[in-house]
Amino acid sequence: MLNILFFIAIFLTGCAPTPTEVLKVEPVKPTEVVRQKKLTNAQLAHHVNIEINNDDNLHAHTTIRIIAQGRKVIMLGQSPSLDYIDKAQEIVYQHPQVEEVINYVTIQPPIKPSQRAIDIAINTQISQLMRKNGLLADGQSIEVENQVAYVIGKDVLASFDQIEASIQKMDDTITIIPVSL
Repeated sequence: MLNILFFIAIFLTGCAPTPTEVLKVEPVKPTEVVRQKKLTNAQLAHHVNIEINNDDNLHAHTTIRIIAQGRKVIMLGQSPSLDYIDKAQEIVYQHPQVEEVINYVTIQPPIKPSQRAIDIAINTQISQLMRKNGLLADGQSIEVENQVAYVIGKDVLASFDQIEASIQKMDDTITIIPVSL
């Protein structure tokens, strides 16, 4: 009987995991989680923004915003050098759901928060006007960055002349750029 208990004890201790094996958990990288599900445009833009802002140099020296539509990402903002822009674009392309990057980052000092607040106010005003007049279709948007209005989406050129005229009537100092996806 003692031999049977001895063999059972050996068997159980040999097969049972040690406490360190039970607690050993491999961390999951954020990009691995992202690979598992398709993100909405807002979620994709948010994930890419986080990755860019995790780079201390990019966060400190640039103001880069991300807009996502499908598997395309649009980069807007300012950077003091092309090196920062290249680094940001490299980070964006590393995201598993990004197939194309459209880069509108300009080489200039980053805008101040006060200018960004003005841009947001102009953006809201223009977007409301465009929606009211039925000039923006579903999936189209306008983003204002440093006095430049980007008209973004599919078939933006179809109504671009009307959009441009409406924006120019509201504020003739704004540059308008169509970004057709």
